[in-house]
Amino acid sequence: MIYIPLSEIKAKIPDDWFATAAQALADVTVITDPQKRAQVINDRDDVWKALRERLAELRKDKCWYCESNDSRSDRPIDHYRPKNAIAECDTHGGYWWLAFSWDNFRYCCTFCNSKRVDKEHGTTGGKHDHSPLWTDGIRATFDKCGLDDLEREKPMLLDPCYETDPLSSGSMKTASLSRIPIYAGLRERFSTNVSRRQSHYIIWTITRSSIADSSCTRR
Repeated sequence: MIYIPLSEIKAKIPDDWFATAAQALADVTVITDPQKRAQVINDRDDVWKALRERLAELRKDKCWYCESNDSRSDRPIDHYRPKNAIAECDTHGGYWWLAFSWDNFRYCCTFCNSKRVDKEHGTTGGKHDHSPLWTDGIRATFDKCGLDDLEREKPMLLDPCYETDPLSSGSMKTASLSRIPIYAGLRERFSTNVSRRQSHYIIWTITRSSIADSSCTRR
């Protein structure tokens, strides 16, 4: 995984983009119906797609999660915290207030970003709407969405913009051992006592049944 400092991302964004993003957020904030709000957000995908080329330039078109060359991908922008739904908490509705937040965007390949279903083996893959938390994490909501609230979530998934998360053969010893890669995961429940170093070499097969129910905890 490649480390992308947030400062590098912000430096790539043109000044006029921020006003566009702020207006898009204002437009969806007044919508109370979750389904209508999600549709409006999806209809404004031009907001994050406008940054696609600029984010790709940061690491020469490589996916920030798996570091693969992105030449055959549709070059999606992942929302690290899903914008419209959370697979592990179907009552949450997603982090819609972060849909147009530049610091929630991660440049990635289609393989890492999109849901994949293997009917033959009964498995699924891809980040899609997954955002699991460790058992002591507290899910942030629109009413409690400050920086401290997001920190208290304790996400399971590695974040290329979180300094201690990105891993390489040279940084494995110093990397945080508390989170799991997008492109790798445990085949058994996350409560299984398997070190995260081992999990890097296991193909991502995360499913709803793989996540502790406490991923939906609110306080």
